[in-house]
Amino acid sequence: MKHLLFCLLLLSVFSVANAETVYRSVDESGQVTYSDAPGKGRSDVVKMPSGPSSEAKRETQVREKEIRDAANKAGRLRQSGDQQRVVNISEAERNLQAAEAKLSDAKILRDEDRQSTAGGGRRIRPEYFERIKQEEAAVEAARKKLQQARNGR
Repeated sequence: MKHLLFCLLLLSVFSVANAETVYRSVDESGQVTYSDAPGKGRSDVVKMPSGPSSEAKRETQVREKEIRDAANKAGRLRQSGDQQRVVNISEAERNLQAAEAKLSDAKILRDEDRQSTAGGGRRIRPEYFERIKQEEAAVEAARKKLQQARNGR
């Protein structure tokens, strides 16, 4: 089994080496043909460069540097954007806590929130309910802003 694998490996090496050899053949009518096998008539082995030219290597290095620089810049922007997002979320959370605290405070029924009636009783003023309604709207707006901050908007 080892011999079979060795033969296959050897065959692949020879086929790769043979594939790199290019022949230039000129037939009797003067037609030039390039192939990986010698043709009829006069055939010469064409020396092929084994790799990219030095100019191609320089261009590749320049392009690689441009791509690396662009990737680094994008990473820095993403990182600063992530940091800003964390700041926005923290601020939105603080605003929500403050709005919830104001709502809790607004729900406390005070003496000035009551008014005396003609029959000697007391009832709650409409301003109390309006104050709670405004603070509930503020809490809802703060929740919405927090959700937007979490979503990155």
